[in-house]
Amino acid sequence: MWLMTTRNRPDACKALIDAMTALRDVPEFAVMIDHTEADALAYAGVPWPAHWHVHISDDHLEMAAAVTRLIEMYPGQPFYGLACDHARPATKGWAAELEISAGDWNVAWPNDGWVKGRRPDRPWMPRICGAVVLGGKLVQTLGWAMLPGLVHLYIDDAMEALGDRLGLLRYRPDVLVRPDRPETTGKPYDDNAKRIHKGVAYTANDLETLKAWRDGEGMIRDVERVSQASGIQPIDTLITFACVKVGDRYDAKWVNILLDMVRRHVPGEVKFRFVCITDDPEGLAEGIEVVFAEQGLRDWWAKMQLFKPDTFAAGSRIVYLDLDSLVLDSLDEILSYRGPLAMLRDFYFDDELGSGVMMWGVDGSTRDLWTDWVLSGEPRLEGGDQAWLLRMRPNAIRLQDVYPGKFVSYKAHCRVAIPDGATVVSFHGFPKNDEAPEAWVKEVWKIGGVGLTKARVALNTEDSVILDNMRSASKRSLRWVRKCVSHGRAAVLVGGGASVADHLDEIRSMAANGADIFALNGAAQYLQKNGVAPKYLVLVDPREANARFIDNDPAAHYLIASQCAPEIIERAIRHTHDPDDFGSGDDITLFHLDVPGAEAHKPPLADACWCSTTVGLTALGLVYMLGYRMMHLYGYDSSYREGRLHAYEQMLTEQEGRQIEVWCEGRSFITSPVMLKQTEEFQTASSMLADAGAVIAVHGDGLLPHVARTMANRRNAAPEEKAA
Repeated sequence: MWLMTTRNRPDACKALIDAMTALRDVPEFAVMIDHTEADALAYAGVPWPAHWHVHISDDHLEMAAAVTRLIEMYPGQPFYGLACDHARPATKGWAAELEISAGDWNVAWPNDGWVKGRRPDRPWMPRICGAVVLGGKLVQTLGWAMLPGLVHLYIDDAMEALGDRLGLLRYRPDVLVRPDRPETTGKPYDDNAKRIHKGVAYTANDLETLKAWRDGEGMIRDVERVSQASGIQPIDTLITFACVKVGDRYDAKWVNILLDMVRRHVPGEVKFRFVCITDDPEGLAEGIEVVFAEQGLRDWWAKMQLFKPDTFAAGSRIVYLDLDSLVLDSLDEILSYRGPLAMLRDFYFDDELGSGVMMWGVDGSTRDLWTDWVLSGEPRLEGGDQAWLLRMRPNAIRLQDVYPGKFVSYKAHCRVAIPDGATVVSFHGFPKNDEAPEAWVKEVWKIGGVGLTKARVALNTEDSVILDNMRSASKRSLRWVRKCVSHGRAAVLVGGGASVADHLDEIRSMAANGADIFALNGAAQYLQKNGVAPKYLVLVDPREANARFIDNDPAAHYLIASQCAPEIIERAIRHTHDPDDFGSGDDITLFHLDVPGAEAHKPPLADACWCSTTVGLTALGLVYMLGYRMMHLYGYDSSYREGRLHAYEQMLTEQEGRQIEVWCEGRSFITSPVMLKQTEEFQTASSMLADAGAVIAVHGDGLLPHVARTMANRRNAAPEEKAA
C-alpha cells in the first residue's frame, strides 16, 4: 500500500496524480488530508483516482502521526510506500520497481535528480526525497515506520541509519522521481515549511529525538529486533571479499597473495570472509571459501557468476578484486561504502567501466545482472563482462568519484612514484604483477609483503637513480626541448620492429623529400648500415648500457631524456661539435619527461614532455612538442616475426624475451608483455594526438599496425556499421 499525507497542498496532489497518469502507472494509495473537515474543502477539486482511499484527519496530526494513523488503518501490508505530495514520478514502472527492491525487509528509494540533496559523506547515495518504500515485515517487526517521537523532520535519517546498520538500503538510480520542492524549483516556501505544530516549533525536538535514539539504546534494540526476526546480521560484522580464478593464467599463488594483502589492510575490528570462484581449488590457502565456477564460463565471463542469485546471500556486502590487484594501505575508508553497484572508471576512457574492483550490496537489482544475461542468451560481447555491465548499468557509481586518489592504475599512475593516498593499484592489461620490474611491486606482492610506507622505501631506493640522473642533467649547459609551433614538415619515426626491413626504400624516399627521420635506440645504427641517415636519435631508457646506441655516430642530432644515465650523455658529447646550436651540425638536445616527481628537477628553459612506458610512444609526444603534425611510423610491430622481435640483432630484456600469444580481429600474434602494453597504450596515445590535430600513419606489419588499421576502419565505418 502506498501512503501519502498532505496539508494545504491540493494543487500539489493534482500535479502528482497528473504525473502518474501520464505514465499510466497509478498504484493504490491511502491518503490522509491532515486538516479538519472544514479546512479540507480545498481538496474537493482534486481528481482522486477511483481506487484511492482518501481520509481526513479530525485534528492537525503532522506527517509522522498521520502516516502512523494510516498504517494502523491498513495493517499487515506487504510493503508501505511513502510518497510526498511534491513527488513527481518520471519513470514507467517506478512504483513496482521500488516495491520489488524493498521486498520484505529493505528500504528502497529512487533517484531524485537532485545532486545538492546528497550527503557529503555519501555522494553515491542521494537523500530519501519524495518517495520511499519500506518492506512490510520491517515495519511490522519494528512497530513503526515513523520513529516514535518525531513530528516531521529527520524521518529519513532514522530510516537511513537503521538500514545502513543492517544493509537494507536499496537506492535505485535508474528510477527517477523528481521532487517539486523550493530547493529544486526555486518556488517560494509555503506555510508548511514554518516547522510549527499546534503553535510549537518542532525542529529542535525532532533532532533531539533522533540523536537520543541513534546514539542511545534505541537503535541497538531495533537492530537486534530486526536481525533476530529476519536472520540478517548487522552489516559491519561481515564483509565478503571475492575474486575469480578460472583458466590457466593464474595459479593458487595469486589468490593466496590477494588474501594476504587483504588481511594486512582490513581493520582489526572488521570481520570478513574471502571467497574464490574457481574451476581448480588446488593449493588455495586455509580460510579461502571455494565456489565452483559454472561450466562454460571461461576467462572474464566467469565474473558474471558473482551476480548469480545463489552465489551470495541477499544483503551481503561484496568487495570484488581482480587477482592482479595490489592492496597498499588500510581499506577502512573504502569499506564504509553502502551504495549500489560501484565500479572503476576506465583509467583511459572516462565513459567506460572497469570491473577490476567492484563493490555492491546483494539485492534484486544486482542479481538481475545475471538473470538478464542468461535470458539474453549469455551474449559474449566484445569487451567482456565490462561491456555487459556498462550496457546494463551505464550510470554505475564510479569508485574514483567516491574515493578520489584511492584507486590507481599501475600503468597510468605508478611508473615513477606511488601517488599519495593510493590504496588499490590495478594491473589492467600488461605487465602483470609478476612481470613488473619495480622493487616496490615485488615487496608488496608476496606472502608477508609490505604496505604503502615500506613500499615507498623500496620504490625510492630504486628510483633515486633516475632522480639523480635528472638532477645531474639539469645542471648541464645543453639545449632543452621547448614547445614549438606547428610547421609543415613530416616526422618519420623508425622503431626496431622486424618489418622495417620491408620499407627501407620508402624511408629513403621520404627523407629525400624533406621528411625528418627520428630513429629510436638501435634503429639508428640499422638505418645507417642500410644507407639511410637519420636526422635524430631518440634515447629514453636510463640504463647505462644503452650508450652503445651512440657508437659509430649514427645520427646528426641526439634527443636524450634527462633521466638517461650520465654516461649516455657523455658519450653523445664526444660525438658532437656544437652542442649549443640546435639544428645545425651535430648536437645534443635534452628533454624532460612529465612524470611524477620530475617537476623538482626540470630546468627553467625546459618544457615537460608527455611520457609513456616505451621509447616508441614517448617519441610520439616528443615530435608533437617539436611542431610535427604528420607522423609516419615504421618498425612499430610490437610482435615477433619468424622468431625475431627486431630487424637486427639486439639482446632482449627478460620481459621482452617472454613470449605470449594474443588474438586481435581474427589474427594471432606472438608478442611480449612490454610490446603488448605498448599496443594497448598506443590506442589511447594516438587518439589523444589525433584530437590535438596530429595525423598518424602506421606502416608495416605486426600487432600494433594491425590494431592501428582496425582503429582506422572503425573510425571510417558508416554509423550503422559502428552500431553493429
